[in-house]
Amino acid sequence: MPDNRSSREEGNFHNNREILTPIRLFFHSLKSIARRRLFTKFFLMGITFLMLSWICLFVTDRFFITPKPIRFFFCCLGLLTSIWAFWKSLIYGFYFATNWKWLAKRVRKKFRGKGERLLGIIEISREENGKGNNFSTQIFEAAQHKMVQDIKTIEPQEIFPWKILNKVALNTCGCLLITFSFFLIFPQLSLNSLHRWVFPVESIERATLTQLVNTHNDSFFLLKNEVNDVRFAVSNKSKLNPETLHLLKGGENPFHLVSIKNGGIYEFQIPPQSKTFLAKLEGGDFKRNFLFNPISRPAIESLTATLNFPNYMGLEKQETQILNRKVKVPEKTSISLNGKINRSLGQVAIAETKATFASSSPTNSFSLDLGTLNHNRSFSLYLSDEYGFSPLEETKLIIETEKDNPPSIVFSNNNDLSPILLFETRKLQIDVNDDYGLSECFFKMKVFDQQKEILNDTLYGQDFKRGGTKELKIEFPFDPLIYDLKDGQEVVFFATANDHYPKRTGSVSESYRFLIIGKEKHAEMIRSKLESLIADVSEIARKQQSIQYETLSQEQENILQQNPNLNAKQKSQLEQLAGNQKDLAKALDKTANKGLNILDSASMNPVLEPQMLSNFANSFKNMKNTASDPMDAASGKILDASSSNVQQSSKRMTEAADLQEEALENLREILAQFTEQIDQFEALTLGQRLSQLGNTEKKLAKKLISIMPSSIGRTPTQLKGIHRRANDDMETTQNEVTSDSLDVQGEISRYYERTGKIEYARVSQLMENAKTTKALSRVARNLKNNISFKALDELTFWEANFVNWAKLLQQESPGGDSPGAQGGEGKDRTKDILSLLKIRNSQNEIFLKTKTIHSKGFIGKKDKWSRSLKHQQDTLMIDLTDTQISVAEETLNPIFDDAHMAMSESSVRLSDKVTDQKTQTFQKEAKNCVSDLINLLLEGQGQGQSKAQNENLTVMQLLLMQMENKNSGNTKGKSPTGGKVGGGSEQGGTTSEVSDSLQGTSSNQNSSSSSTDQNSGLSNPVVAPEFQTIMDLYYEALEE
Repeated sequence: MPDNRSSREEGNFHNNREILTPIRLFFHSLKSIARRRLFTKFFLMGITFLMLSWICLFVTDRFFITPKPIRFFFCCLGLLTSIWAFWKSLIYGFYFATNWKWLAKRVRKKFRGKGERLLGIIEISREENGKGNNFSTQIFEAAQHKMVQDIKTIEPQEIFPWKILNKVALNTCGCLLITFSFFLIFPQLSLNSLHRWVFPVESIERATLTQLVNTHNDSFFLLKNEVNDVRFAVSNKSKLNPETLHLLKGGENPFHLVSIKNGGIYEFQIPPQSKTFLAKLEGGDFKRNFLFNPISRPAIESLTATLNFPNYMGLEKQETQILNRKVKVPEKTSISLNGKINRSLGQVAIAETKATFASSSPTNSFSLDLGTLNHNRSFSLYLSDEYGFSPLEETKLIIETEKDNPPSIVFSNNNDLSPILLFETRKLQIDVNDDYGLSECFFKMKVFDQQKEILNDTLYGQDFKRGGTKELKIEFPFDPLIYDLKDGQEVVFFATANDHYPKRTGSVSESYRFLIIGKEKHAEMIRSKLESLIADVSEIARKQQSIQYETLSQEQENILQQNPNLNAKQKSQLEQLAGNQKDLAKALDKTANKGLNILDSASMNPVLEPQMLSNFANSFKNMKNTASDPMDAASGKILDASSSNVQQSSKRMTEAADLQEEALENLREILAQFTEQIDQFEALTLGQRLSQLGNTEKKLAKKLISIMPSSIGRTPTQLKGIHRRANDDMETTQNEVTSDSLDVQGEISRYYERTGKIEYARVSQLMENAKTTKALSRVARNLKNNISFKALDELTFWEANFVNWAKLLQQESPGGDSPGAQGGEGKDRTKDILSLLKIRNSQNEIFLKTKTIHSKGFIGKKDKWSRSLKHQQDTLMIDLTDTQISVAEETLNPIFDDAHMAMSESSVRLSDKVTDQKTQTFQKEAKNCVSDLINLLLEGQGQGQSKAQNENLTVMQLLLMQMENKNSGNTKGKSPTGGKVGGGSEQGGTTSEVSDSLQGTSSNQNSSSSSTDQNSGLSNPVVAPEFQTIMDLYYEALEE
């Protein structure tokens, strides 16, 4: 039974023309065969087209990198043809195979007649009634019956035979075989081609038989303007390993590089390049273009070390740049590095001999922790950027560790190490340094009297916080009078300091020992130095005489020669002679400068009168004038003679000899004047030394009285240890007096022999008659043996003798004001200016000492310092009053009054132990007023300078200025201008002190003395049996 589908296919047939069943069955059989075979044919064709498209892409990929357009063409061609084939399979299999007419035509194509008859039956059966119906039913039936018989002879397999599939199937099998073979032999290549075929527009890398391991990127980075080594390695999965690879570049600076395989590695040396370029790499079936980008090497922009110091230092962490420099850190410091380069990092490492620290960072900065350093370390810093490039030079980091050294204490080189004068304020400078901060510092003093320590005091002390002060400068004004020091004692200064290093013993500076000397010894030292200058000047005069002789001899030699010109030897001799003359002038000038420096020290001694200093300064000024005018000028004349002819040379030599004679005459006058001045100086110093011996005897008497209540009547063996030591000390001092008196006696005798002055003969004779040395030695023995009353009487006796002999000598010694020191027009103010200079210096020293008391580190005895400074301030007011009386200029009285008022305010505040800024302001005001007075007096003398210059004016500079004005006739005696307020000062100091000064009772230097015989002490000491006089002295001392 035909199915419904067949009924639909035959829907156009009419019942009167219905196709016979055999025919129907034939068509059904033919349809089934046609459908199967035609569908299979076109389906296989579609599969074949797809495989052929893939095969084409696979083949082209083996020869070159198939471009995307060709890949797209292959993909589209395969898809379109396969779609066409699949469409054909559907049309033929499901449309034509069901159409009987088309099937009849296919039968006619095979069986002509039978097919025509079958096609006719199908066409007639489909015709409608009344439309071209030329056949009768009988004929139609007959044709069908005839066709039924024919169908039996027609084989459907012959109409659609299998051979129509042979060619297609063969092609399909071939393609399948090829495809299967490719996937079997080259699975990766096949899959790669399949992916590239399926996704033709995607950038899928072409797989090759030749596989390199580092070709995943299409670009490389090279070092700019450097030869670069680029390496390619063969992969283990590579199927084709060519012996050579080629790298080719076209365009500007082309190259063709060939690399031979070396152990699976191909290496190219690319020449220096500066611009980005493309190059093709070829080898085996591998072909690819690579982009090469030349870039500069990475550079370190910054390298910072963060220093974490040991905790005990108390220092904040510190950052320091360590790139290309050496870093010093204290031991036990922790260090971390922070660096930055100019592009992203790949890796960074820092290495030394025993350790390596590594770090990686995707950014351009890095950090490394070096830990705690206890010794010197040397590191090498290695880094590479994101491209694997490193800096050209290795970065070295040298970190030196330093021990935390103890503090260093150094006395400044500016310190004057000469003996300290009893009346001097010596400025001491101490520099204290520590590498990482001080913890404490102390400045101390010890005083020794005859090798025994009598005072140990701390003058300055200060504590410091951690990580604070590293440098400390201590400027300490030391005044022997504050500590009641005596002539001959020694003071030792030293400083101690410590830092914060745990359990460290503090540093102690070198001790500096100073001898305290009084005005008498100081004057003797000055005299000794001045005497040495006489010997220097005498030697210069001798050499000048010798040079003059050579000059005259050379002149005669030049005149006698016949040659009008000097020969080379004569010129050389003259040049040598000129040099000797110039050196001698320099030596004289140097001697004069040395003398002026000596006088600068001498000006501090109150014993030395301004007129004496002025006389010495005049001698030294004459030396400088002689050195610069006749002596130096003579050198110039001789030098001119060496470059002249014989006639001119003789003239110059004569002029030089005259100048040399003038220099000799000047030197003779200077020596005579200088010798006389030394004699006067010696007379003064001898009187002062005798006075000092008398003072020493007086001190010994007082000391003896103080111990007599506990020691009188005892033998030396019965004395207590303290009394026995006291007697020994007094004996030692008395022996020194004996020795000094012998020296003084000898000098007095020599002075008389040299000068013939009767006063010195008389004193020398008195000392000889009194058997001074023997008697003083006897006093020493009595002191040692504790014969107290006798020793006391003798000490009193010799005290009076020395004082009287000193007064006898001082009657002859020069003194008083300088010549012309009268009031009125032309008055010489040298003495007054000198006094004001000393007052200003003393006021400045009081200011410095007050400032020291008020400083943070002062830990001395503030009460004692304040009392001493008040006493000094009061004394200075008295001196200022004396100077005001001496100046006697009404116009200057307001400035004197201001100075007195400022000093008075300072004295009042010091008495209250107030040393604050206000007290210091009064002291500075007083100093400024005195400076104004000096400036005005200098202007009155025609010596006006700027205030800044006068502020630092020294005594010797003043004396030189005075002499220059005298020599040039500039001293006009001008009166200084000032205010119109008259009268003396009514302020400053205590009333009694100022009144005594104004009444002339402040000094005993000019007090009247008794006759020479009375003061000589020629009578022998007579001690009453009851020691009445001695007892009176003893009780008086007790009452005091």
